[in-house]
Amino acid sequence: MATIKQRANGAYQAVIRRKGYPQQSRTFDTWEDANDWAREVEVEIRRGEFKDRRNASNTTFRQVLEYYRDNYLDRNKGKDIDLIRINVLLDSELSKYSMSALGHDVIEAWCNRYVRENKVKGSTINRYLNLLSAAINVGIKKKRLNIENPIKQVDRPANPEHRDRRLYGEEERRLFEALSVTEREGGRFTGPQNIWLLPVVQFALETAMRRSELLGLEWQYVDKARRIAHIPDTKIGKGDEAPVSRDVPLSQRALEILEGLPRDIGGKVFPTTTDAVKKGFSRAVSRARKVYEAECKNNKETPLARMLCDLHFHDLRHEATSRLAKVYDIRQLAKVGGWRDLNTLARYYNPTSDELVEKLRRHEGTSSLGS
Repeated sequence: MATIKQRANGAYQAVIRRKGYPQQSRTFDTWEDANDWAREVEVEIRRGEFKDRRNASNTTFRQVLEYYRDNYLDRNKGKDIDLIRINVLLDSELSKYSMSALGHDVIEAWCNRYVRENKVKGSTINRYLNLLSAAINVGIKKKRLNIENPIKQVDRPANPEHRDRRLYGEEERRLFEALSVTEREGGRFTGPQNIWLLPVVQFALETAMRRSELLGLEWQYVDKARRIAHIPDTKIGKGDEAPVSRDVPLSQRALEILEGLPRDIGGKVFPTTTDAVKKGFSRAVSRARKVYEAECKNNKETPLARMLCDLHFHDLRHEATSRLAKVYDIRQLAKVGGWRDLNTLARYYNPTSDELVEKLRRHEGTSSLGS
C-alpha cells in the first residue's frame, strides 16, 4: 500500500511498501502528483511489470552527461562540436532533472525554447537530440537506470532542404581578402588573428575535405612526393566498424599551400580548433559583406542580396566537389571525397547554370546531338 505524507517544507512524499519488492519513494510538489505516481507504480506491481527506478530517481541528467563526456566523447568523430553541445546542455535546466523525471515533454519544451532564443534550424535540434539519446543510452546501460529512453517519444523537427550553396561571383576573392592578415600603420593588423584560417579555407577548396578531416590532418600522413594526403579514419566509419581510410590527391596549388605553412610541434597541419574555424569563418564573411556594401554605396550601386550571405564553411565542400567533378568521373569523385554512396555525393555536386551550358557547348563541338 502507498502512504503519502506532507513534509515540513510543504512537499508530498509518496512511499510504497509491498512484500517481495524494494521500497519505493518519491517527493512531489502536490498531493495529486504524488498520488498519481503511487497508483502507477502499484498498477505495475499488480501486473508484474514493475521496474525499480530508484537509480533513475537518484541520478541527475548532469551526472549522465558528465559520465558520457568523460568516458565516451573521444569516440565521436565530431567530438569538438559535441563538447560544445554538451556544455550548452550542462548549463541548461535539463541538467537539473533526475533521470526518472526527464520526460519527452520536458525535452521538447527545452528544444522549442532553444529554437526561439537562438534562431536555429531543425537540423541543429536533431543533432542535439542525437547527442541526448546517445548519452541517455549510455546512462541506462552503465548506471542501470531501468527507464525507457525519452528521446524515442520526442517529436523531431523536420530537417531543412539540403544546401547547394556555392561561391558566387567575386565571393572567393573577397573572402580571401577578409581572411588575410595585413599590417598597417602603427603595427596593427587587419583581418583575423588566427593565421590558420586562410590556408585551411584555401586547402578545403582544393581537396573537398571535411572540416574534421582538415583539422585532424597530420604531417606524418602528407606524402608530398606522391601528392597524397592520407586520412586514416574518415567520417563514414561508424559504430563498431573498422575505421575507413582514404587517400586524397593533392593539386599543385594544394602543395603550394602546404609549403607556405609553418610546422607545428604537435604535428598537426592546421593546429587550430573547430570552434575557432567556425567563428573565424563567420566573422570573415561578415567583414567581407560590409566591405562589399561600402563599395556599392560609394559606387551608388545596389548590393546583390546573395553576395556573401548565408555562406558556411561546409559550403566549401560543395564548391570543391563541383570543381573536382570536372577532373574525375562520378565514382572516382566518390572515392576522393569519401562518400559511401552516390546519392549522398549527388547532394554535393552542384553545377552552376553557366557550367552546364559550357559543358553542352563542348559536347556540341565534338558531336552532333541530333545524330
